Amino acid sequence: MGTLRKYDLQHAHCQVFFETGTGLGHSLKHALDNGNFSTLYSSEIHEPTAKRASERFEPYPHVHILHSDSITALASILRIVPLTTPILFFLDAHFPGEVEVGYCYTANAPNHITMPLEQEMRMIHQFLCITKKKKATMILTLKETKWMTK
Repeated sequence: MGTLRKYDLQHAHCQVFFETGTGLGHSLKHALDNGNFSTLYSSEIHEPTAKRASERFEPYPHVHILHSDSITALASILRIVPLTTPILFFLDAHFPGEVEVGYCYTANAPNHITMPLEQEMRMIHQFLCITKKKKATMILTLKETKWMTK
């Protein structure tokens, strides 16, 4: 799992925070407490984890927990956020349910559900190319990014 806690988000200069893979909500909480975001979105595919996060962040009306796979959530956010709005993308979705029930990493080969990073990055890249949007920030935390060097 990745972490945002080592990053100073005060200087991100982004209005929207979008995270894939809410998990326990530590990165979302850091973004909430240490960033200047007007709206924060976090997608979580695993229902019990999403429910727990929704309850935790209920007091914050500008925080939205999306119970969805990251690709569907990302597509919906890219449609509703104005083209001129800077977004910080924190792509940390992997191995759904590991927070609640654990996960056997050796028994489950990565695929588009357990490791959606490649699809997420392609979608963001396509969006940026189509809209010519210049203000986007990506923080990559997963080690499974070998495809980027091909």
